[in-house]
Amino acid sequence: MDVKQSPFSLYDFLGYLFPGAIAIFAFEYIFSYLGLDTGLTELTALTRASALLPFILSSYIAGHLISLLSSFTIERLYIWTLDYPSKSLLSYERRAIFEDKLSALNCVKFVCLIILAPVALGVLAMCFFSAGRPGLAQSMDNLLTKIIRLKITRLLIEKGQVDNPNRYAGPCDSDFFRFVYHHALENSPAHIGKMQNYVALFGFHRAMSFLCCLLFWIGIVSVVSSSEDRAMRVVVASSVLSLFFFFGFAKFYRRFSLEALMAMAVTYFYPPEMAEISVAPVHPSKREGFSRGRHSQFSAVLNDLNRRITTTRDRRKAAKAARGG
Repeated sequence: MDVKQSPFSLYDFLGYLFPGAIAIFAFEYIFSYLGLDTGLTELTALTRASALLPFILSSYIAGHLISLLSSFTIERLYIWTLDYPSKSLLSYERRAIFEDKLSALNCVKFVCLIILAPVALGVLAMCFFSAGRPGLAQSMDNLLTKIIRLKITRLLIEKGQVDNPNRYAGPCDSDFFRFVYHHALENSPAHIGKMQNYVALFGFHRAMSFLCCLLFWIGIVSVVSSSEDRAMRVVVASSVLSLFFFFGFAKFYRRFSLEALMAMAVTYFYPPEMAEISVAPVHPSKREGFSRGRHSQFSAVLNDLNRRITTTRDRRKAAKAARGG
């Protein structure tokens, strides 16, 4: 299988060049508004053709930096609060947001929540007022969940050469999606283009969400120092856009994971002798491992809130199923 891709692809334009250019223009405008001379005015003037190459290179480098920082912040926030899409799609057990005791990782998470305040508060509000987390962490139906979980277990046993995946780690603590994704790359070329497009789109939205969070804090500083209406408009617009782009990131991140899971499901066929291997049944009120249950402990307030929201959602699903809806 030969999949050719241009060195300067759509991913470079959306994920690096475009956010970097927006960042340069935005910071040039804000710093000039604050009366600070940073030299960005000459870079963004673009009054002659010779100035275009330095601007493109600067935007490309700035885009790489923003993309890297967004992967350390926006993506981790999504995983901490909603878990990996591959696990939430398959109704596997969710990990705790915070650890049970004070640790350096908890401190890092708290600082990240402060930096991404507009996104974190928006996600918390959406999860609190809607038990289903609209469009963020919805699971597949029981039939598809059962089929894919069976195939993942048998794929790990046959191709990974292990007798029991649970002996090493359950779904909550393992990176089984990497195995699924590479199987999809090797065996389903028809799905590769779509997966690459989703990677480009969720990378772009992730970078833009982080950039808007930076603009939010610059606007907050401006409001505190000057109290002008324009600075307040920057705060409101950046907070709304950061949440908007975060939802876009969550949407395409989930679609990318779903595409890889479905590509594996339709291309992997296990040997007949593996038909007797089974996994734990999918129960709406219990997130279980590859073949047996495992429960995480929630000690922090947000962990308890996450459990309550999940329980409420499952009860609504059970009630709807009982009514035949």
